[in-house]
Amino acid sequence: MRQPNFFLFSFILTALFASSTPAFAYTTRTTTDSVVSSNQNPSDPQGLWLFAGTQLGYLNYDTSTLNGHQGRQLGIEGGVSYFTENKKWVHQALLGFNNSYQNRNDSSFTTFSLSLGANYRFAHRWHAGPTMTNFFGSGNKFESSSNALTTMLGGAIYRDFSWQKQVIRLGAKAMVDMNIPGQTATLYMLQAQMGFGTKKIRVASRRLQRTPNYVAAPEKKEEPTPKLIGIKNINFDSYKTQLNQLDQARLQRLGQVLAKNNDIFRTVRIEGHADFTGPYPLNEKISFKRAESARNALVNAGLDAAMVKIIGKSEVEPLDPNQNEFAKARNRRVEIHFEGVKDKKQLQALLAEFM
Repeated sequence: MRQPNFFLFSFILTALFASSTPAFAYTTRTTTDSVVSSNQNPSDPQGLWLFAGTQLGYLNYDTSTLNGHQGRQLGIEGGVSYFTENKKWVHQALLGFNNSYQNRNDSSFTTFSLSLGANYRFAHRWHAGPTMTNFFGSGNKFESSSNALTTMLGGAIYRDFSWQKQVIRLGAKAMVDMNIPGQTATLYMLQAQMGFGTKKIRVASRRLQRTPNYVAAPEKKEEPTPKLIGIKNINFDSYKTQLNQLDQARLQRLGQVLAKNNDIFRTVRIEGHADFTGPYPLNEKISFKRAESARNALVNAGLDAAMVKIIGKSEVEPLDPNQNEFAKARNRRVEIHFEGVKDKKQLQALLAEFM
């Protein structure tokens, strides 16, 4: 009996497998979607800002030997603040010129100071963290162990406001001495500063794309799926996550339509978005809650919750990269996308009144 040709048989199997199976080798590349933003925007400061201002302080010595004498400080300061790209931290370094008065000997003297701080942005425009101030010269006036240096360590809290193109910062800090022997000196300070942006920056959003290394047979391209975008977007007021009455009613009608025709698509993906105001973690939370509000409206109208996916995209995909109020209002939105569409024309017809 004639034996089958093993090599021919193997070649045929390999060819069939290769024609019906995707390749295992891919080329991976990083695609960068960038949005030009400006750290001259006081509503959303980023990067390096210049600050100048005044400070008023009260100094108290807790000691029995000196009968708890007090003093006050008045000074000016200037320096830099750096707002990190992830919008979580504000680092600052300030040089100051201060006039100090003490009632113990009814004397006043001047000092130079260097203040350093690293503040966490725990809420919109609020940041707090540890701070250290070094006073140079007149160490004997502060009763410190060094004539050249007096060091204070403590905590600070600040609130930033926007005014035209500047940031107005009000703050308070409390510190205790690190090198005054035999007593504890406590310094309380109030600060008022004005900040100025320096330049425009580019905020990047990166994603990975994988493409096969071989030339594959042409595949049928998926047509873009309809979505609710444009001037009739579902928009929100600043820092609000609840739908207004008109959009609530509109999504209820949409939910009823989708529930009756849930066989022409696989899933509904709801994306929440925010504007550039506020730190990234807060914007991410707000954008997710906006998507959640839209999801709840659809589900309450009868759409199966298992068919709805939601995601919060913070501020990284703006419709309008400008920083004016009109652009911010457009960017505070929800978009609704449809996946696995089986009949595009029918779905578009159903969505006509909601587009």
